[in-house]
Amino acid sequence: MAQPTYILYADDEPLNQAIMEDLFSDHPEFELGLADDGDHCLQMVAERAPDLILMDVNMPNRDGYSACAQLRANLATAKIPLIFVSALTSPEDRMAGYKAGGDDYITKPFDGEEVLFKINQQLSDRHELLQSQQHLNKTEKYSRHLNYVLDFVRQSFGCRGLDDLCDTAFVCLRNFELEGSILVNCFDEPLTFFSDGRERPLEQEILLKLNAKGGVLSFGHRYSLSIPGFASLLVRNLPEDRVKAEQLADHLALLLDALAARLTELREQREAVRAKMEASAVIQAAHTTLDNLNLQRAEQLYQSRQIMLDLEDSVDQLFLGLGLTESQELAIKQLVGDSSQRLEQLYQQEEQIETQFRQVMALLLSSTGNQSS
Repeated sequence: MAQPTYILYADDEPLNQAIMEDLFSDHPEFELGLADDGDHCLQMVAERAPDLILMDVNMPNRDGYSACAQLRANLATAKIPLIFVSALTSPEDRMAGYKAGGDDYITKPFDGEEVLFKINQQLSDRHELLQSQQHLNKTEKYSRHLNYVLDFVRQSFGCRGLDDLCDTAFVCLRNFELEGSILVNCFDEPLTFFSDGRERPLEQEILLKLNAKGGVLSFGHRYSLSIPGFASLLVRNLPEDRVKAEQLADHLALLLDALAARLTELREQREAVRAKMEASAVIQAAHTTLDNLNLQRAEQLYQSRQIMLDLEDSVDQLFLGLGLTESQELAIKQLVGDSSQRLEQLYQQEEQIETQFRQVMALLLSSTGNQSS
């Protein structure tokens, strides 16, 4: 059963107190407290804060305006709804009440329905104000948590390796007042990082199993979420409060997505470097092979020229025994000479092709070296 709403009425007139008691006797949803003057009202508020105060103006010791100003000066009581109930009816009196910090003004003799209406109106406004404040607090906290993730995204672009990247993610976790571990499973072998730097083999084994299945798993204070075959995040101290835990879970999912995006870039960079190194190795091997072929070609050219020279000498020797005419000998020598010349032209074409090939390889080597650096 809900607790009744506590209303404190300050008035030095016993008759007015009796009328107010009679009014509230028919409304069990309210509990009425009575104070005889402003000082008594402040004393009772210090002992138990009411949900709303009804305050007379003209009272002995301390009047209503002074008591209201005192309440508004205290942070603990500054926001308690307060309605003046007074026989002073002039606009100046009403304005003085509002200046002192009153929320509303009821003139005496008061009407019971008006009193109840204005009380409920002030309580409703107060309830809406508190709800708005709570919503604002939640929104501010959510925005602050979101900024932690955005800070990680910005700082992650300056990370040059896995250690640096995971340390930056752990800074984000500590901003959430959380501790945990991260499994990276998108490179050659799975790697596990711990926010406190202390290895936990059992936790590492759990992360590997969870990463194989993916999804979200909550067990006690531990909370884990995974991108299968890629990365997992495990938190050891998720709060018991369900609302806080759900809000943190949303931000942890954003953190893991941002981490996965940066891991993807790191993996692509590593693969690109590896591919460049492999291409460079292939080009270097081709260059070495070309050098070897060039040596072999030079040797073959020397041997071919020597064969042609030997052939020319053999033809000259052969002419002595064949009895050929001078024109026939010249024709044969021309044939041998033409063949030797065509062979030289063929080797010159090979040299041109080799030169072009070397230029292409030099460009490839230069491009690979520049990209790798």
